[in-house]
Amino acid sequence: MWWIPHTPSHVFQTDEIKANAQLYIRQIADVLAFVNRQMILIFKTNDLLRSIEHALGTSNSMSSLVQMSRACVRCLNNDSYRRCKGSTWRKYRVIITGCWRQFAISCYQVFLWLYWSNLGVLMRRSLVFSKNA
Repeated sequence: MWWIPHTPSHVFQTDEIKANAQLYIRQIADVLAFVNRQMILIFKTNDLLRSIEHALGTSNSMSSLVQMSRACVRCLNNDSYRRCKGSTWRKYRVIITGCWRQFAISCYQVFLWLYWSNLGVLMRRSLVFSKNA
């Protein structure tokens, strides 16, 4: 991207964190005090997976985010299915809802693949140049 300076992103992030960490640490701690521990575990796992992707140079693929989303949807679906009492229709509804959510994640994965493919790069460049013209 030609409009962004070509300095490592961690330089900007480090400066911003240093400048704002002391200002917002209390508010961040207050918010995290009310967040479910399992959700904090998901946040931390996602953060670690993203840092591994970045270190491996595959951060554009977002595959860890997609896989993490699939695992979370599967767990939620299994929990909903276990809690289903009574009719078979409710169990089918849970199964269909889980399949629909997995399909939505697959659509997002296709979108990401197209966005980061050569075709997507070409389309984004043509949009930038058409805006500047």
